[in-house]
Amino acid sequence: MVSLRVVRHVPPPLVGVIGAVPDRRSTAFEDALDWLEAAGVLVERVDTDAYAQSTVDIAVPTAMALPAVFMNGDVVSEGRFLTRHELAHLVAEATAKPPAALVRAVAAVGAAAAVGAADAIATAVRDAKANGLAEGLIDIALRTGTDVRRAHRSAPAA
Repeated sequence: MVSLRVVRHVPPPLVGVIGAVPDRRSTAFEDALDWLEAAGVLVERVDTDAYAQSTVDIAVPTAMALPAVFMNGDVVSEGRFLTRHELAHLVAEATAKPPAALVRAVAAVGAAAAVGAADAIATAVRDAKANGLAEGLIDIALRTGTDVRRAHRSAPAA
C-alpha cells in the first residue's frame, strides 16, 4: 500500500477588494490529495503549525521547503505544489514495483517455511507484518515454502 505524508503550511487566503481569495495552487493540491484518498491511498497531512505544537514525534526535517511530500517514507517532492497528474504518476510508479523491504519480507517468510524452523517462521511473519505485507501474501509465501520443503523431502537423492 502506498502512503503519502504531506508536510505543509496552508497559506491564508488573500484579502482584497472582492473578499477573501484562497491560493489556487494550494487548493488544487488539496483537491488532488482528496482525490488520492478517495482512490484508496493513505494520505497524512501534517500542518507546520500543528507540528510545532505537537508532542507526537512526526520526524520531519525542519529545513525542508514546503510543501514536502513523502511517499512510503522517502522524499519525492519539496518546495512546490504537485499537480494531480504528477501525484497519480508517483503513486502508479510506487504500486508498479514493490519496495525492496516487502520483497525481502516475502522471501524471508518463504525461506523460513522451506526450512521449517518454527521460530524462524514466527520471526519472519512478525517482520513481514511490521513491514506492511498483506496477510494474503504472507499466506502464499508460507504455502510456497512448505511446498518446497515437501518437494525436497520427496525428491530422490542424487
